[in-house]
Amino acid sequence: MRLFVQRLEHSPLQFEVITKADVPRIYELLDQYSDMRLDFVDAAIVAIAERLNIRRILTVDGDFHIIRPKHCDYFEALP
Repeated sequence: MRLFVQRLEHSPLQFEVITKADVPRIYELLDQYSDMRLDFVDAAIVAIAERLNIRRILTVDGDFHIIRPKHCDYFEALP
């Protein structure tokens, strides 16, 4: 994990922040998926992805196969 984080500094990846406008959607997702114990970070990723119309998620977390985003039928979870 430390090596991954270290490489982020020189990565071409773009970072996105949570906005106040994302907070109600994050709460909605946490409530909607409370039975699967969706965590804050996953809910925030969904809210940001919806806002930016992102359909592909790079993750090893199975939650993204279950979540139904508002902007598309499902996420394409990679790898």
